[in-house]
Amino acid sequence: LHRILWQPGYFKSPTIWNQNNRLATVSAQFSDGTWRELKFIDRMESQKLDVGAVRTRWVKFVITAVHYGSDPDTALSEVAFEWEP
Repeated sequence: LHRILWQPGYFKSPTIWNQNNRLATVSAQFSDGTWRELKFIDRMESQKLDVGAVRTRWVKFVITAVHYGSDPDTALSEVAFEWEP
């Protein structure tokens, strides 16, 4: 695994995106025992985060901080994985 692509928040409309909590920091934990702290800018745009070259069978995400909206829900619209350098 080399990169993780995200849409951190509810990408339905700018108003709804702003109302919901959005990802600020996530701990990505890998099956090989390593982890990465991933930080997100607070903008309604897709974000591609490099994790180096990790050989893993699974990834566990733990939300450690959010950008607050007026609604208490925390949204993630999409996540995808890239494994080629």
